[in-house]
Amino acid sequence: MIVPTLPQPYQDELAHAVALLPGDGPLPVVLASGDHAPLLENWIRHTRAVGIQRFLVVAMDNSLAERVMCTGAVVARCGFDGSRSDFWLQRLLVLDFLVRHRVDIIHSDTDAIWLRDPIPEFFAGTGFDLAFSQGVALPPDVLHHWGFVLCCGLFGVKATDASMAFFSAMVARAADEVSFDDQEAANRLLCESGVVWSTAGHASYRVRYGDYIFTCYPDVVDGTCAALGLRVRLLPHHLFPRLTDLRENAFVVHPLTPNALAAKIPLLRKAGFWMLGDGA
Repeated sequence: MIVPTLPQPYQDELAHAVALLPGDGPLPVVLASGDHAPLLENWIRHTRAVGIQRFLVVAMDNSLAERVMCTGAVVARCGFDGSRSDFWLQRLLVLDFLVRHRVDIIHSDTDAIWLRDPIPEFFAGTGFDLAFSQGVALPPDVLHHWGFVLCCGLFGVKATDASMAFFSAMVARAADEVSFDDQEAANRLLCESGVVWSTAGHASYRVRYGDYIFTCYPDVVDGTCAALGLRVRLLPHHLFPRLTDLRENAFVVHPLTPNALAAKIPLLRKAGFWMLGDGA
């Protein structure tokens, strides 16, 4: 088995970029390729609008890196082969590198819209190694087992030995999978490793999305994974929703949208989450 690694030039780029971002607290990290430049620019505007100026952009091609530099954001260059699977793999390797260099991070997709600063309340504290927003239905086997799934579109990582063990297991899993999906891999890894969720005493409610029904909790739910020594946290869906009709008082909204960029932008605009002009 050949374990994938981040090429040295990209490691150097990341180390240099992090050095340009001194400060305390977890570092928001967003990765994007050139075809998603409008989504990235919209994300930057939203994030700055809530008062967050310290974040890292990882651009998956040179043209995007140059475009991002014009916004004044700190950017590191990376690369992928153009496939969705390899994008997710390279993203995993980037996050693994940062955590191994003791950088606490918050990974965000470009279409996860930051409406309020969630860092002080949900990501700056202690008591967890991984803190995930909630997904909807994928993978369905984990949904059936837990009643919910974790979303890799927004999650925080404390740079602990336990989180490093988690990323090592994720990278090893990626080496074994022809088509890698980080959300499916993370959920299955944690489920198979025996995470025990402390849901007793928590109020709960159920949400339907199409043919799926998933369980939500109005407050944070903690879990433990003895096999990996992990403390895992599930964030409240109503404060980090995937369904935009549940967005009241939300911190970060990550709308369910088609993968195609041409379909994402009109839906984000219709929902009131688009800060660029109509031509974007």
